[in-house]
Amino acid sequence: MAIYVESYKQGGVNMDLAAQIRQNTRSIRAATYHSLVGTSIDLLQSIYVNADVAQILAKMQTGASLADLEPLEQARAGPALLAAFRSFDNVLYQYRNGMLDSEMWEGYRQVMHNYARIPAWAEWLRANRGLFTPWLYEELAPSLDSE
Repeated sequence: MAIYVESYKQGGVNMDLAAQIRQNTRSIRAATYHSLVGTSIDLLQSIYVNADVAQILAKMQTGASLADLEPLEQARAGPALLAAFRSFDNVLYQYRNGMLDSEMWEGYRQVMHNYARIPAWAEWLRANRGLFTPWLYEELAPSLDSE
């Protein structure tokens, strides 16, 4: 009888531990999502608050290559693109490590691929691919070649 009671107590502890792990996983996922949204908002705000950066990105979206930009525009475009691709790399990292569910990943993935199809963005990523994880380049490669 004592063995049965001890086994039951341990089973209860294991069930409590499993519930705590599930709750912690949900909390981590929620914090990850919150962080990704905050990063996205910060990136977008840096564009719409700064008219110069917004104008540069608009030029690129309408077909300007990096070579078409003035030297000062190139100097501003580089950090903006670095920030965007770092954010994309982080999203992919979070997804690969189970912190972002597949539905949310698909939304972010679509945004990443849409930007990677812009010729100037693709050109910049090809020239700077070593700054990011190999997984980001592998993920975006089909869009980089879809010009």
